[in-house]
Amino acid sequence: GKKLLAKYLVSQIQVMREMCLDNQVNSMQALQTEYSFDLLSCAICDHTLPPQVRQVFCSFLTSLWIQRHPHLEQPLMPLCHVWERLGQKKPGEIWLPQFRLIERTMDGQDSSPFDRFPTHRKFSM
Repeated sequence: GKKLLAKYLVSQIQVMREMCLDNQVNSMQALQTEYSFDLLSCAICDHTLPPQVRQVFCSFLTSLWIQRHPHLEQPLMPLCHVWERLGQKKPGEIWLPQFRLIERTMDGQDSSPFDRFPTHRKFSM
């Protein structure tokens, strides 16, 4: 009973995944109204489901929401530049940010002698 129902569910999801292949726009639009990205993501993250079912949901999500054409361009936030540095660049020169390295580790302590060893030989000690 339950195994047969589970096989039926897996088969239905596989059929819907096949309907999305080759970017079948009409099928994809119809399925997107019923199977949102969030719904499929929740099914994938539900650890109470068997791995085979979660795998089928994952391939369906990939076919329906990720492998689609055309990929819509997402507008990006404009880049911010420090005006003084932009004025210093020469014509034709590409401006790249410069970062200053600090000598301390992330916890505020001085780095260890192991970290300051100049060559790869520190791994042969």
